[in-house]
Amino acid sequence: MGWRNFQNTPHMEFMEFMESMPIETPLIPFIPLIPHRALSEKADIPVSASPSADGPRAWLENGELRSRGVFSGEWPDGGLTPEIIKLTADNMSNQANLLRFHVGNYLPGVHWLGTIRRWRTRAAHLFEQEGMGLHEANYQAAQEMHLLAFAEELKLKQPESGEGE
Repeated sequence: MGWRNFQNTPHMEFMEFMESMPIETPLIPFIPLIPHRALSEKADIPVSASPSADGPRAWLENGELRSRGVFSGEWPDGGLTPEIIKLTADNMSNQANLLRFHVGNYLPGVHWLGTIRRWRTRAAHLFEQEGMGLHEANYQAAQEMHLLAFAEELKLKQPESGEGE
């Protein structure tokens, strides 16, 4: 398709429409933000928050993660990962969902495959170098990398006492 045929396409009509709009016209309307506390107090929704009130904070509202500020540190022991684990310790299904949604290393696809590769490498090290049993090494590596919420997917078995001795 040459340039002459391109001039009568919907794309060209859209470009003409965009050029006709004044620059001052906002394309996205302004929506004022309402502080979460005002909403939760108004609706009587329970809010559980992480203990750091002065710095960055994370809390759950109706099972959804809310946060304020930047959580420093590298994965797996920094960022939002430890906050999510603390807030969802009693609900592993929700923990897995929140980790997948908010922490890049748990995203399906290439990131998750890299995380699995690191988990297997760590478990192999624990098995070969530290002398742990197979299930114990897999479980320990998953615990270190905050993967226990994915125990079913990783086919983790709770290690029996005395394994690897």
